[in-house]
Amino acid sequence: MRRRTALPATATTALLAAALLLPATTAAADAAPTTGAAPGSSAPSTDPTTQITDVGAKRSDHGYVLGATASGPVDHVVFVLQQTLPAGGPGPKTEITVSQPQANGSWQTTGPLHVPHGFYWLSAYAYAADGTSSYESVLGGDPIPLTLLPVFHDTVFSQGPLSYDSHVETVTGRFTTYDPDSGDTGTPWTGPLTVVASAGYTQDSGNTATTQAIGADGSWTLPFRPQPGGLTTLPVSVQAVLPGLPCPGCAGEAVPGPSTSVPAITNTPTRIVLDQPGITQTAGTKTTVSGTLEYQNAAGWHPVPNNTVFLGGDGSTWSAIQTPTNADGRFSFTMTVPGTSTTWPLYTFYGPGWYLATAHTDDTVTSVPDQPVLQLSGASIDANSNLTFHQTVTSTTGTPGGTVQLQQSPDGRTGWTTVTTLAAATATHTVHVSNPHGYWRLYTPAAPGYAQAISDTIHTFRYQTRITGGPSTTSVRPGTWVHFTGTLAQQGYGPWTACANQTVQLWFRPTGSTRSYLVTTAHTNTHGDFALWARPTATGTWSLTYQTSSPWNTNASTSTTIQVN
Repeated sequence: MRRRTALPATATTALLAAALLLPATTAAADAAPTTGAAPGSSAPSTDPTTQITDVGAKRSDHGYVLGATASGPVDHVVFVLQQTLPAGGPGPKTEITVSQPQANGSWQTTGPLHVPHGFYWLSAYAYAADGTSSYESVLGGDPIPLTLLPVFHDTVFSQGPLSYDSHVETVTGRFTTYDPDSGDTGTPWTGPLTVVASAGYTQDSGNTATTQAIGADGSWTLPFRPQPGGLTTLPVSVQAVLPGLPCPGCAGEAVPGPSTSVPAITNTPTRIVLDQPGITQTAGTKTTVSGTLEYQNAAGWHPVPNNTVFLGGDGSTWSAIQTPTNADGRFSFTMTVPGTSTTWPLYTFYGPGWYLATAHTDDTVTSVPDQPVLQLSGASIDANSNLTFHQTVTSTTGTPGGTVQLQQSPDGRTGWTTVTTLAAATATHTVHVSNPHGYWRLYTPAAPGYAQAISDTIHTFRYQTRITGGPSTTSVRPGTWVHFTGTLAQQGYGPWTACANQTVQLWFRPTGSTRSYLVTTAHTNTHGDFALWARPTATGTWSLTYQTSSPWNTNASTSTTIQVN
């Protein structure tokens, strides 16, 4: 069989809308969009002489009409309908012969098609008087819906303008039933159906709504809240979608309905009203930034509930924190005051549905450095130069790094050096120091968010004691006498002086042992000098020590290892 395919229609729904005609005895249906291509024409041919140049189908006031145009000596035209759905595949063919052309030379059916309800492919042949046929001309695109379809009537759109105060668009209407053999029956639609209304950018939330609530009289109402998305005029349209058509697994057959344009009032003024503009507070402490988001209409300013307020960052939502407004338009942020004064921007990123303009304000933050309070008390120094003291740290936000420094000075005024770093907490510490008659204080440096802090100065006094000297040799044979000599001296605020009439001990600890043994003792003369003798028999450490019995001196010691070979 010779076949030529006509240029396809873009979609069944477009074909239906473009050809919608209704009987004069029924109420006029709502106008529908007219986009979509009409059936195309066959490519020219020189063989055979007769040709189908156009084939199509349209809805008329008395049902579906099949039509074609042809060239050459045409005697009659045969239309072929082949059901495809819901048959599940190519079904039986129905041929309809038209023997007389219309006054304009076209060929079309003039009565009911009388085919089972379904979806059909359409093709046509033109025959010459001698029976020679043309190529088959096939209507492309989707199958023709020769089934019951809804017809829009009395569709009414809310005319707006849409605004933040009035942002509900309501579409109402009713459906009758179109029969492919008789046209619009005027009977209310009673089958399953989904009404879809859309406006503006249909991908935006809220811009598409549906209802399946169809009244017994075919009436329906569909309110929804489209977002203008910056548009000042919103295109609004409706369509009817039949579920399960053309097949249970396919998308529903969509019948387009009327459309209109609705104005929208956008960029309604908004503002952020802070409860307490300007913050002056200690760095590192928590503060609350709160206020109300408002919009303006002819009656004044009103709260904006369920919107988002951003704080901080660079003025974009990407680097800011955010919080929603409550039913009264209220918002609140809990923030930490930074170490330096700054400005926090607060703003909105469009209003609900873009009906509202953006709002912006700044909150100035004056950061006051935290002033830690340091106290040092109860200081004492023992004979081993161990300083014991009590520290108290009071601060709103702690101290830089969470520590304090223990510092010493020889005179309490200059030469302050850090002995050690301690945790910034109230506690009692014992620290070994190098100067038992020093001056002591606690200190924290100035840092972002913190002022410098210095405690009161305390003083301890013990004479610092030392032993100089040692053995006459560090390598001997077993049993050889070794002479130990030295000087015991003490220092207060002045130079070193002799420490007379004191006992110096000589101790020995063998290598590898943890126990020391007292070997002998000696007394210092008026110059603090002493001398001792010992006979090493094993390698070890020899220590000259002074253990004070006075509350004004410190212990002293010096050690040397002697190798016994």
